[in-house]
Amino acid sequence: MLRNRINLLIQKVKRVKSIIVLSPTMCDIVILDEMTSKDVKSCIPSNLVVNILPIRDELPVIKSIYFIVLFVVYLIKFKTPRMALIISILKFWNPKLFITFIDNSDLSIPIKSVFPTINILSIQNGNRHQITNPKHPKLFLDHYFCFGEGVKDMFLSTGHNVRHFHYIGSLRAGLFLAKKIKQDEQFDLCFISDFRLLIDPWDNKTLASYKISQLLFEVVTQFAESNDLKICVAMRQSENSKGINDEYDYYNTTRKCVIMLPHHEYSSYSAIQSSRLSISMGSTLSYEALGLGNRVMIGLDIANMTSGVLLEQWDNNLMTFKLGELQRIHSLDFTEFSIKASKLLQMSDAEYMEYNKKSRKYYMNIHPTNLPQQIIKNKIKEFLA
Repeated sequence: MLRNRINLLIQKVKRVKSIIVLSPTMCDIVILDEMTSKDVKSCIPSNLVVNILPIRDELPVIKSIYFIVLFVVYLIKFKTPRMALIISILKFWNPKLFITFIDNSDLSIPIKSVFPTINILSIQNGNRHQITNPKHPKLFLDHYFCFGEGVKDMFLSTGHNVRHFHYIGSLRAGLFLAKKIKQDEQFDLCFISDFRLLIDPWDNKTLASYKISQLLFEVVTQFAESNDLKICVAMRQSENSKGINDEYDYYNTTRKCVIMLPHHEYSSYSAIQSSRLSISMGSTLSYEALGLGNRVMIGLDIANMTSGVLLEQWDNNLMTFKLGELQRIHSLDFTEFSIKASKLLQMSDAEYMEYNKKSRKYYMNIHPTNLPQQIIKNKIKEFLA
């Protein structure tokens, strides 16, 4: 049986992009996932030793007899080569704490089974309405640094298990705020792109989002032209990415001309900060805009979105029910959108901040004077004291 498992590992090796030989040096903290490690490092005190464990397509190994022994032991325990590798590396490094920016993975369960006394910090990295799908694996998170109380309601209503919730807002938004980039108002409207390549035209959920987002953009551009407003699109694709032309084509199928802003680092945050009102189907960025105090309208109440994407798991739509009525787009009706958008644009800043005070705290509880990265850093110091 062990031979079969080793053969399975060999087959897996053939499928991975590369084998990565990791340092045998022990550490204080392990960051789970190399791709998101740059943002996570901003939360870690500089005096601590940090190792990064790639957990995507790479095959990480350590050159050591002890590592091989550990691998054989955990291969027998977990029966999957990849999990055995991950646990063996963590055991070899002997850290005091784990931290990850991948919050919708079930990796915490096997890690906690081997390291029951070590804290695992998971940082929310996007909206998580997909966890309401009954087919989604049940998650166990130890310390979850999430956007707000709305995330807790969503997790607990659908049977997931989180030991400790910490409502801190978005780490990425916090890192943007820390840069203190001055934004001049350039646009009246910002349409936050939810574009995704339509790989499978028979995927009802993707198709619903794909078509409705395009129709909503038509409504927004019609409103802009009717009121002589400037509009930009905060794109998902970066300038040199494979999908950039597809995203241009997606928006060029409409009859309007707008300023397209390809994605790069914090460009999407700059786009919403330099616009008077942002509109989205319900992207993470739209909720970050809410938390940052920007005017925003969200389309997750549109009928085909709630049935096709959110799967109608709730009596109330947990993604929108705390929003002000002016911020909720219920249909693709031009009159509804026009009335709501006009009222939001006419509000003073003070009126708007009071209007969305409760929804900001519930959905994106970010504090400008106590940013997410500092909250996490303080918690790490507390855990390792």
